[in-house]
Amino acid sequence: MKRVTLDDFPQMELLRVLHLSGSGSNYSGACPICGKSMSFRIDSSFKRTLSCRSKCDPTAILQEVGLVARSAGVQTAKPMPKARDMPKVVADNAPECVPPAQADLVFFDSVEYEEPEYLTKPYIPLGKTTIIQADSGVGKTALACKLAACVSRGSPMQAAPCMQGKVLMLSVEDDPATLRGRIEASGGDVSQCAFFDNAHELTFTSEIIERMVTNHRIKLLIFDPLQAFLGGKTDMHRANETRPIMAHLAAMAKRTGCAVVIISHMSKGTAGGKAIYRALGSVDIPAATRSVLYVERNPQDEDQCVMVHIKSSNAKPGQAILYRIGERGGVAWEGYSSLTVKDLEVQAERQAKGVDYEDDPLVQVVTMIHKENPGGVFLSWEQMDHYANTVLGYFPCESGQEWNAKLKKMQREFTERSRIQFEFKNTYMEEHIEFGKKIIPEKKKKVRGVRITPFIPKTEFQIDWNEKDE
Repeated sequence: MKRVTLDDFPQMELLRVLHLSGSGSNYSGACPICGKSMSFRIDSSFKRTLSCRSKCDPTAILQEVGLVARSAGVQTAKPMPKARDMPKVVADNAPECVPPAQADLVFFDSVEYEEPEYLTKPYIPLGKTTIIQADSGVGKTALACKLAACVSRGSPMQAAPCMQGKVLMLSVEDDPATLRGRIEASGGDVSQCAFFDNAHELTFTSEIIERMVTNHRIKLLIFDPLQAFLGGKTDMHRANETRPIMAHLAAMAKRTGCAVVIISHMSKGTAGGKAIYRALGSVDIPAATRSVLYVERNPQDEDQCVMVHIKSSNAKPGQAILYRIGERGGVAWEGYSSLTVKDLEVQAERQAKGVDYEDDPLVQVVTMIHKENPGGVFLSWEQMDHYANTVLGYFPCESGQEWNAKLKKMQREFTERSRIQFEFKNTYMEEHIEFGKKIIPEKKKKVRGVRITPFIPKTEFQIDWNEKDE
């Protein structure tokens, strides 16, 4: 068999047909044969190398995607040899011209801008991937079924308009009867919602998925859960293995124009961390998606769920939406919320530690300071340390930076529950009351710290100057 010559194909054609992404001299994608990661590299002497993680025959890879060498005498691939005996595909007669990466540059003025399209703006973009992530038992799948119901009838997602179309749910966690019950209870048209019996046999790179989406004109494709469709041999914690798979899925979404929604669990033992980094698997997975919806219990109502839009690559994030799960798992929208992801993170951290608001050491310190200085007071971080150590017998924060971060994170709780607000400043030390004694700074100097004052809601008056007198 004659060795395959990659110079038989233009570089841009190889990148397009093999669905490779990258820049310069390094590109990667998913092998069309085994689904594992595949790399395409150009070395300093401009030699091209195509290799697969599972050692698939490079000739077979090119034949799998329909590429036929232009040079005469290229034969069909032989059975795959052992890894130690298999030669890599290397370009012969490398050109002595400019590097291919430079020759293939395309400038942005030659690309026509495309306005992003949405299944429901701004939460779920069309032709792109979205993740719904939450801890177990919060209501991820129930929310996905509600989205399916909205799309099946073209009904709004709360107040956000939603396109009407067909839905395909690929789930390995719930049986079809349960999913039908949830969709119906959420007001959906089950004649517009489909499932696939052998979903457990599929991966994100299975060709049959694109055929089903294209043949049935699917508008919303749902995978539940993420880890079930990565493939048994993929390490979901390794970005170099998950990125090609996510890139393949994104390319399929773009080709078909359907919205892809993936349900993802949260990592255990990471409660209180930043929500987008708590998703199960590599952080590269949410990074590769265009929209991320985070679901949590409402801190003020345990029977109510809140969906927060924590990532939106193509538009301003949408407002948080409240919903409640009822009979048969049906979901009812219950309006918008001003809750932010920081509020939910604080709640998750509080639940993980088992510490109520009133028992939080920072709450105890700030409350006592405010009680002694009801009109407001500015304290440096060193003064906060001294006050806390006297009240608690230890230092709850190791630095001013930690004081700053923790108080900022708890700002909403302090505002709503203690009517206290913070202002972080670099200013002069002030007189204040400390354990019944008046403290006067020895000298005026600027320091970093926090001003603790009572929260007074602002009253806004708005005048419409365009309104004419009648």
